[in-house]
Amino acid sequence: MNFTGIIFGIGIILLIGLLHILIIKIEYHLSYRLWVVFAVFGLLLLFVSTLFNDDVVSIMFGILGALVGFSAYELILQRKRVEKGWFPKRK
Repeated sequence: MNFTGIIFGIGIILLIGLLHILIIKIEYHLSYRLWVVFAVFGLLLLFVSTLFNDDVVSIMFGILGALVGFSAYELILQRKRVEKGWFPKRK
């Protein structure tokens, strides 16, 4: 039996949850302007994923890169959610 798909599926769900919490905290304590850092780091991870011959390692870096890159967009959206009053604004 091959459990790789199940392991990746669970890992993706955990990473999405972790990044969601991280985005909320970063926007509140630091700034939404860190979206650039997330975008660059996501692209870097996607590039790194192309350097590995091992499929599992390449997939891990590719998924992580895509999620981190998408978090850049989520930081911008989080700012809009704060402006709408859905999340607390730092005083």
